[in-house]
Amino acid sequence: ITEDAAERITRAVERRRTILRTQTRKTRNTPLLDAVKRTKLPVRPDRIQHRRRVAYCGALPGHIAAKFTIGQIAALSIIVAEIKSKGRCELYVGQIAAMAGCCGRVVQTALTEAERHRLIKVERRPRAGRSNLSNIVIAIDPTLLSWIKRGNANKHLHWVNISQHNNTRVINSLRISHTQHMINTQRVNQNDKRKEEGVNTSREKFSKK
Repeated sequence: ITEDAAERITRAVERRRTILRTQTRKTRNTPLLDAVKRTKLPVRPDRIQHRRRVAYCGALPGHIAAKFTIGQIAALSIIVAEIKSKGRCELYVGQIAAMAGCCGRVVQTALTEAERHRLIKVERRPRAGRSNLSNIVIAIDPTLLSWIKRGNANKHLHWVNISQHNNTRVINSLRISHTQHMINTQRVNQNDKRKEEGVNTSREKFSKK
């Protein structure tokens, strides 16, 4: 190799080194991967209002409700209302979340915390290779059981499902009371009708005399 060729090679190597140093500095100043910006779903005001309405329905005693967040109270209110109706809750986590106006993670946290405070007992039913069955939740705390027995569990819990058109649906625990109310109303109407028929019959007899 001649001296001119060696000099050209040396200059090319120096230029290459300079370019590599510049690129390295730029790479160090900027992160390799940009932070992923997570987009938050817009919080619907009606969903928040619904969750608060369910949470403040009085399904839990005050000293018990103070241990949980509003979302957790709403989830536990649905569970307690179901226990009041059927003796235990077999709703899926997604169903409880939809009825309480919160997410499934909040429901799972509420179950874990309530179980830790020994308020409820959760029987989990996993199935290998298939979808898990719903949890079976029963109340074991004496104070909570007496509260449920007195009927405070769903005293003010009237509506738990709200659609986009503000249509409402009564939960199962209140359908029973609503049905009983309709039966009582029919009985009262029948009694009033019989009394009215009796009055009319007595008037007819009196007019004939």
